Amino acid sequence: MPSFDLVIKGGHVIDAANNVDSLMDVGVAGRVVGAVAPNIPESQGRRVINASGMWVTPGLIDIHAHCTGFSGAMFPEEMCFPYGVTTMVDCGGSGWRTFDAFNRDVIQKSAVRVFALLNIVGQGMEGDVEQDIDDMDAELTAAKIRQRSDILVGVKVAHFGGRGWESIDRGVEAAR
Repeated sequence: MPSFDLVIKGGHVIDAANNVDSLMDVGVAGRVVGAVAPNIPESQGRRVINASGMWVTPGLIDIHAHCTGFSGAMFPEEMCFPYGVTTMVDCGGSGWRTFDAFNRDVIQKSAVRVFALLNIVGQGMEGDVEQDIDDMDAELTAAKIRQRSDILVGVKVAHFGGRGWESIDRGVEAAR
């Protein structure tokens, strides 16, 4: 009986965390890498992929993406998985007012692991509101980040075109 759901054979494995940079096989059971070794027998896999001439890496992380907040937002699965990206950070598409809907409609439905920076503007990047200094609330931003620190990893300062540093000052205040 096979030990692995998947065996990836003969790929050039790059895994900096484990100091691996060589031709290896990878055995995957469920969602867990169970073995990285020079020669895992094909009989050990329910499915076998020949990765000769290919690179094999742990899932990549896109540290600057937008999957909500404006018309150019991307769909996580379509823009991540085909390129080896398994984790992404949405950079401020939602704000303290719109995060719960973003979480419900995008993050919770995504097979991609999604973290987010919370926009200092309550509406996030939607429309012209990033120019609304009155919607930049450091206290509500900080409260939402504390409430959802499992997903929210920082503050995004608005694309503010006004004079002065008010949007940055409020972002710094929220981050403290």
